[in-house]
Amino acid sequence: MDRQGPEGESEAAAAREGGPAAGGLWSGLAPVTRGILLMVASTVGFAAMHVLVRHVSAELHPFQIAFFRNAFGVVVFLPLMLKTGFAMFHTQRLGLHGLRAALNVMAMLCFFSALSITPIAQVTALAFTAPVFAAVLSVLLLRERVHIRRWTAILLGFLGTLVILRPGL
Repeated sequence: MDRQGPEGESEAAAAREGGPAAGGLWSGLAPVTRGILLMVASTVGFAAMHVLVRHVSAELHPFQIAFFRNAFGVVVFLPLMLKTGFAMFHTQRLGLHGLRAALNVMAMLCFFSALSITPIAQVTALAFTAPVFAAVLSVLLLRERVHIRRWTAILLGFLGTLVILRPGL
């Protein structure tokens, strides 16, 4: 039998919803704080991956590195896939998902090749331009309307990248 909390809901229900009965520090954090922490963890994880790719690129071809990176990803997500089944992969647009996968594989191969021959700082600075190019391409390809504040942010982001890549410019 579930014990009732102060508001009349059971502790089990509160735990399922991430309430105070869930225990641990994570469930007590605000969603924004959790998002920030996840973004920081993601940044640290990607930085570690970049360093490892750079380190092993002296011994392995970038195609092999990409294979092992994807194999590791499958191992990490395999428990989720086994638990939920393959229904989560159901799509009405298989061709577009295939195209996306092919483009992502090509991007990963190019990125790993760049990491093997270019200083990590330059590759990372160039990777930070992705949102800038995504914003510009969203205007050109998706006909998004962009106002002066976003254009200003795009320009400042691009100038910041130039400062990182060419400090004396």
